[in-house]
Amino acid sequence: MAFQQNPIWTNKPPEEIERFKNLFGRTTVIYLNGLMTIQAGTVDQTFHYRVVERGTNHVVIRTDNPMEKGRDVRIHFADDGKGFGIPNSSGYEVRFDRVSAEGTPSPFHPPVYDESADGSKQISDALVIGHKEGKRILLQFGANWCGWCLMLHKLFETNKDITQELKIDYVVVTIDVNQDHNKEVDAKYGHPTRYGLPVIVILDADGKQLTTKNTSELEEGNHHNPAKVIAFLKEWAIKKTR
Repeated sequence: MAFQQNPIWTNKPPEEIERFKNLFGRTTVIYLNGLMTIQAGTVDQTFHYRVVERGTNHVVIRTDNPMEKGRDVRIHFADDGKGFGIPNSSGYEVRFDRVSAEGTPSPFHPPVYDESADGSKQISDALVIGHKEGKRILLQFGANWCGWCLMLHKLFETNKDITQELKIDYVVVTIDVNQDHNKEVDAKYGHPTRYGLPVIVILDADGKQLTTKNTSELEEGNHHNPAKVIAFLKEWAIKKTR
């Protein structure tokens, strides 16, 4: 119910709300030794944080999570100091394990989507490579706040068969569409983001749009089905002798 009460979800279709709840309704956030780790579904995101204020019943932190946009986050103690929580306007509470003393941060994963990149230039550069190497261009529209986007990207990077297929047949371009960024690119390809995020558009080496894929069709439960993903990639790859 909290999602429906939040104004940004008022006009969202029920299935999109359910997908969001399934993924982010089971989220653990851990602040430990300078690293903030968000565990959502099968996706782990890691960001740096630092404590900027400590009180008897709270801490204030600052992270490099792009969702926070440099804002300070105030975390109140709960459970007699054993945990932390942030109540918000949607009426639910996010739980945390602990906030420890500052330590030396470990390397963290950079955002998947470059929020400053010009999507048109990204595609133009990819087309040069695709034309030279005889590959399709796979445009992956998404945002760093989108758990399903990060899950699909992780699958692209970790599943050996999918990684090999992409390496052989595709030039992959991640297009950030957070807060209308690259909206002209979205419009150029027929507003594929109307299907939700992530969404895939396949181009040939000349830039012709071949297909748009609603990636919810590649899902199975709380993850993407690798067999469905590889079948889709093979379907739209250039048919050639290997």
